[in-house]
Amino acid sequence: MNLKNSVFGVLVTILISSCSTSPMERNFSEDNFDKDALELKEILTKEKFDLLTKYVFLKGVGGGDMSNQTYSDLLKEAYDFKKEEEEKLRKEKELKEEKYKQMVNEMYEQLKDK
Repeated sequence: MNLKNSVFGVLVTILISSCSTSPMERNFSEDNFDKDALELKEILTKEKFDLLTKYVFLKGVGGGDMSNQTYSDLLKEAYDFKKEEEEKLRKEKELKEEKYKQMVNEMYEQLKDK
């Protein structure tokens, strides 16, 4: 019985180690990105794939080092970056609206005083 368990354990270990890693768990490599992108496109939604590839492009153009990051890490960063950008845009919009309201109120007060 112990020999069967040992053989079974070895077989399971071999089987697990021989399975290829999910593309999302691979480290980014500029040399392999084209190949990886084809695999990623198969497993990700269009939205996630577009977000990831745009982020990789932007980070690469910006000189960011991605060599020690998995595609999962990069996708998480891409979502965080997108969220930060959306928050900045929301705050800018609020600021513009507030300035507009203030300007309208000032104009109203000036007209009221005449």
